[in-house]
Amino acid sequence: MNFSTRANGKLLLTGEYFVTEGAAALALPTRLGQTLEVTDLDGETDILRWQSLDNQGNIWFEADFLLSDLSIKSHSTGEGAQAIAEVLQAVLSQARAQNSSFLQQNEAVLAKTVLEFPRSWGLGSSSTLVSVVADWAKVDAFKLLSNTMGGSGYDIAAAKSDKPIIFQKFNGQNHWESIDFYPAFQDKMYFVYLGKKQDSRLAMVYYSTTPADVRHEPLRRISQITHNIHALAKPQPAISVKNSGNVQISVAQANSDQNFAELLAEHEELVAKVIQQPRAKDTYFADFDGEIKSLGAWGGDFVLAYSHQDEATTKSYFHKKGFDTVLTFKELIK
Repeated sequence: MNFSTRANGKLLLTGEYFVTEGAAALALPTRLGQTLEVTDLDGETDILRWQSLDNQGNIWFEADFLLSDLSIKSHSTGEGAQAIAEVLQAVLSQARAQNSSFLQQNEAVLAKTVLEFPRSWGLGSSSTLVSVVADWAKVDAFKLLSNTMGGSGYDIAAAKSDKPIIFQKFNGQNHWESIDFYPAFQDKMYFVYLGKKQDSRLAMVYYSTTPADVRHEPLRRISQITHNIHALAKPQPAISVKNSGNVQISVAQANSDQNFAELLAEHEELVAKVIQQPRAKDTYFADFDGEIKSLGAWGGDFVLAYSHQDEATTKSYFHKKGFDTVLTFKELIK
C-alpha cells in the first residue's frame, strides 16, 4: 500500500464561537499543515503502526492497532498518550464505519503523519488529522469530524482550500465559498503566538453554557462584519490622494485601513461581551499602536495584530514583551 495526502492548517479571522450558531466566518488556510504517508510494514501482520512526527522530524507519538478490530495493542508512554491513542482509534473506527472496506487487508501498514508547524501552535493538528484520514479512507471528512471530535467544520473546509473561505452553516448543512482575501493592507497584518495552546473543544463547552439569547443576539452583526471585512479586501477605487510625509496614500485606502481596524475592534467587543473574557489587547497589549484581535479560542494560540508601524518596529514591540513568534501575512497565509 502506498498513499499520501496533505491538509492545510487554519486560522479563523472572524466568527469564532459564533460560527457554530450559523454566523458567517472568514477562515484563512495556512501554508503550514499536516501530511500523511501510508506504506507497507514488512515483517508484521494484522498491525497498523501509527507514527506522529513533529515539525522537527521527531516521533512524538506512536501506537499499534490491530487491523482486525482497530483495538489498541500498544502506544507511547507519557502524559496524555492513552487519550491520544483513544482519539485516534475513534477516528479510524469511524472511518471504517463509513467505509467498511477501509483497512481490511491482512498486510501490516505503517501510517506516518508529519506536522509542518509546532504542535503548540494550534493551527489545526486535529482538523488536519481528520482531513487526511478521510482522504485515506475515502469518506466524508465533515461527517468524520462530526462523529468524533465535533465542531463547526470550517477547519475541514479550509484544510483543502487553496484560498481563504467564507464558511456558514444553514440548517445543519455546511456552505462555503473560496474568496480573494489578499488586502492591500496585508503588510500591516501580523500573526502573534501567545504561547498558550487552547483546547477549542473546551472553549466551545464554556461558550455553550452562555444563555442562548445572549449567544444569538450578535449573530447578524458578526456575519455583517465578516462580509464587510471581505469587501474591504477588494480593490478600492482611488478617490483622491493626500500626502502623509513622503508617502502618497489614496483616501479610499486610508478609509479601508481605518474601517478594518474599527471592524476588528467591534468584533472583539461583541465576543468579549458574550464569553465575558477580557480582550487580548486589554490583557497584553494596551499600549499597542494598532488593533489586536483574538483568533479561535480566546486566551491563547494566535492573535492578529494590525499595526500602524513598520515591520521592524512592530516585531520589536512584541519581542520586547516576550512574544517571539510574529509572522507576516505572506509568511503564514496560503
